Amino acid sequence: MICQRQVRSADGRVIGLDLSAAMMIGAAKGYDASALADLLPAIEAGLILALRKHEDDHG
Repeated sequence: MICQRQVRSADGRVIGLDLSAAMMIGAAKGYDASALADLLPAIEAGLILALRKHEDDHG
């Protein structure tokens, strides 16, 4: 994932994606900005949910 380092964190936990950086990366790669604006918040929510579940399951 090209945006794997574009995360916002607090207290050692991922709290979201840096959506501005992700949009700029997408634009540089020629992706449709409207589609990215629609999809990135859902991707961010899924990422956070999965990471929290992993933390809960593995301490």
